[in-house]
Formats: sequence, C-alpha cells, structure tokens
Amino acid sequence: MDIFLKIGAIYIIGAFFRDIYRLSVGFFYTPPVTSRKNRRGYKPLVTVVIPAWNEEVGIIRTVRSVLHNSYKNIEVIVVDDGSTDETAKRVQSIVNRSKRVRLISQINGGKSSALNTGIAAAKGELILTLDADSYLEPASLSKMVATLSNKKYGVAIGEVVVGNLRTWLGRAQHYEYSVGFHLKRSQHLFNSAYIFPGALTMFRKAVLEEIGQFTDYSSTEDLDISLRIKQAGHKIAYVESALCVTEGATTIKGLLNQRTRWRHGYLECLLRHKEFLLSPKKGWYLTLVDLPMQLLGVFEVLLFPFILAMLVYSLTIHVNPIALVGAYCLMPLLLLMLGDLRDNYRQVSMWVFAMPIILMFIEGVEYVALLKAIYRTVRRRKTTWTVWQRTGATN
Repeated sequence: MDIFLKIGAIYIIGAFFRDIYRLSVGFFYTPPVTSRKNRRGYKPLVTVVIPAWNEEVGIIRTVRSVLHNSYKNIEVIVVDDGSTDETAKRVQSIVNRSKRVRLISQINGGKSSALNTGIAAAKGELILTLDADSYLEPASLSKMVATLSNKKYGVAIGEVVVGNLRTWLGRAQHYEYSVGFHLKRSQHLFNSAYIFPGALTMFRKAVLEEIGQFTDYSSTEDLDISLRIKQAGHKIAYVESALCVTEGATTIKGLLNQRTRWRHGYLECLLRHKEFLLSPKKGWYLTLVDLPMQLLGVFEVLLFPFILAMLVYSLTIHVNPIALVGAYCLMPLLLLMLGDLRDNYRQVSMWVFAMPIILMFIEGVEYVALLKAIYRTVRRRKTTWTVWQRTGATN
C-alpha cells in the first residue's frame, strides 16, 4: 500500500506545481491594445443577442443591464425559444418602453437555434452574446468595443463571475470561475484561448458570416464555434475588466446537469476537432500545452475515487498533523495567489479555508458528470439546455 501512497503523493505534488505554473503565467497578462481609431471615437452599432428559455426570473434585469451600460449605440434582441413561462410577456413590457429592444419568439429549437435567429436579425457591426440569467457591469460594453477597435482581434471575451455568494455552493462556483478566468490571462499571452464564455463574448459580425452558424451537434455550442474561429486563424482578446455577473447552479441537481453538459460537449467537440491535438500549426501553446493539460484534467476526474481512498487511508494509518495541515492549505494558497482579487464579487473571505472540503464534494459531482458524459458520447445521446430553478440570486 505504501507504494500507492507514494505514487499518489507524487501525483498531488505534480498537479499542485502544474497549477502554480499556470496561475503564475497569468500574472504577466497585460490588457489588449486598442487602436488609434478608438481614441478618435470608434462607436459601431453593437447588437446584443440574448437567447432565453423559461427565464422569467432574471430576464428584465439582464436587458436593463445592457440598456444602462455606458455604451449607448446598441440594439438588444431577445430570442424567446418557446418558453412556457412569462419570459416573452416580461420582455414585451420593456419593448413597449424602448425602441432599442426587440423580441423574437420562435418554436423551441435549442440555444444554437435561438442564437442563430438573433444573429440573422442583427444589424450591428459587432455582436455580443449574453445569457439570460446574467447581467453586465456598467462599463463592460465600452471596454469590449474599445478592444475590437484594434482590427487584429476578431473576437473579445470578457470575464464571468458568479453572483450568488450567500450559499456554500455559490461560493464554491465563484472560486472555480475566478481560477478558471485567471487562466485565460496566460491564454491571452499565447493566443491560445479556445473556450468562449457563452455568457459574454463579442464577435465581429464579419467573422460569424465567414465561420457560419452555431451548430447543435454539440451541447456546448460556444466551444464548437470557438474552435472553428481558431481554425480560421482569428485572434482572440481577453478583456479582464469587462465583467458579467451570472447565477450559478443553486442545487446539486442543477450543478450535475450543468457539468454533464459541459463534459459531454467538451468530448463531442474534441472528437470532431481532433486535428487540434498535438498540432503545432494550430498554435503551439494551445495544442502542446493547454489542450493536453485540459485532457489531463479529464483523467484526473476519473482518478477521483482512487485519490479519495488514498486520502482516507493515509489519514487513518499515517496521520502526521504537520503534513495534514500543509496539504489542506494547498488549495487556499492557490486561491490566495490570485492577488488581484478585486471588487465585491471577488472578496477574500473565511470561505476560502473551507474550499478544500467543498471542492472535494464538487469533484465527486464532476466524477458522476464525466461518467454520464462518456456514456452519452458513446451512445450518441443528446444533451439539451441546462435547467435549474432560477432564483435571481446574483447579488
């Protein structure tokens, strides 16, 4: 048994230093350079497309956050994808008061269909996709437009933070998102960003016309289109200061459904775009560093029962208080490394010291989600929109 403990220890230490490396690289991030055109007043029409399915709880706040942004040359298109609640009625109440908002209702066709409907109706030079359970910080649009004033960028992605921080589940997702988006700093450095946040991505309409529509073969339509855009050679900018606040899963069932969709879509997209694997021509950092690390993360989830069993055994047989405390503090130290934790959504609190236990539980959810995703991939099953009970708890 000791040999397994040694292997496990080496693995954990290796994973720790791998994450240290990825986080450290992110500290070299510098904001994207805007062009002189922006300083001369680059203010193109921006179309904000909001696909919505049964989003009556937060849709009004979402639309208002766009209208109240500092950037005013906008149009908002809400696509009601066959909702069975009062989503359309609530949006119509805003349409009646604002000429900048349009409502398009269609038979339920899925998120990709709703996005394509909105994009086809868009008049803007730039198109922002925004989830209906999210809202923008006041300067987000201005910052993303300023970035795309530089023609070398075809897409700008912002940062998504979880707003429902009152529960342990919301706080855990908040820290997950914070670490995940910090890693996009390093991806910006090496032009290797390949996962666009569906909640906050701005495209040049010309890029979408070149690439084609969102597809529905995968349950993660944003990952599919991002890989297609990468394949076409367009450069992606990460605009860290453009913020979108979203509602994370509020129940364990909702979290499991969400992670199953993410895992399933990830596997589907990698199988379809396998030319990205170990292909330096597609970008050496992406194909030789980022993607292999992501795949390693998939295998790490599969090892979760072994790691958990090893941990329990080591605690019962080889209890060393100093080593135990040191190991427990690894995750809080990683989180506290994000020294730029700023604003109310990223406050460092005592929650950080509970994260190792909470994230261990969430890792168990990820394990079940991955098994379900593998099963669906093998059986070629479809995964639809993620559904959980919205509470509007984004503050």
